Amino acid sequence: MTVNDLAPEYVAARRVLLDALTALDGHLDNLVLVGAQAVYHHSGSADLNVPLMTTDADLAVNTHELADAPEIGGLMRAAGFTPGPNPGHWLAMNGVSVDLMVVPYQAGTTKASARAARIAPHEKLTGSLIASRRKMPWTCSECSKPLRSPTSCVDSRSTGRTTMPPPRPTRRSASSTSTGRLRKGCSRSSLPLLPRAIQSSLRPLPPSRTTCSPL
Repeated sequence: MTVNDLAPEYVAARRVLLDALTALDGHLDNLVLVGAQAVYHHSGSADLNVPLMTTDADLAVNTHELADAPEIGGLMRAAGFTPGPNPGHWLAMNGVSVDLMVVPYQAGTTKASARAARIAPHEKLTGSLIASRRKMPWTCSECSKPLRSPTSCVDSRSTGRTTMPPPRPTRRSASSTSTGRLRKGCSRSSLPLLPRAIQSSLRPLPPSRTTCSPL
């Protein structure tokens, strides 16, 4: 496959990605290529059932060992990028965008509504959150940081056991009837599955007995 076989939008997106990587040369060790371009890069010349096509570039920023200088926002501006309408969204002069993203546990903020990562001394809107904390029900039992999965926390000194919040009880505003509707403030788990008259007539089954024939 040659460049002439690729869509011009894809070629423009790859050129903008290379421009961004050149601008952020001092932070390359902390950048991870993600998204469609990462798939195409690792698949190489493999035959795909779909044509190569993407119109932007996505870079994840690992802030764990990110250097304070040079400042990322200044580097992007010097390379001709301008901040877009959303945090972490940088537009090249040809209109193609590069998204700089940060995972939530490295974002430097605990606000559930936060959209921009706090990676000072870098510019406030340098990177965006990859996903909202509202979709992460797990928290580390030691450092209380949100986790995307019930695994060990990299910031905990010990095993980093995780805890899940208890599920909210189901509440309905209805009068209790024989059909099993709930009174206000009652949870379905507190109601009997069968009428009490039937429950009282039931007896536990005797333990099963098996006879073994001698060998």
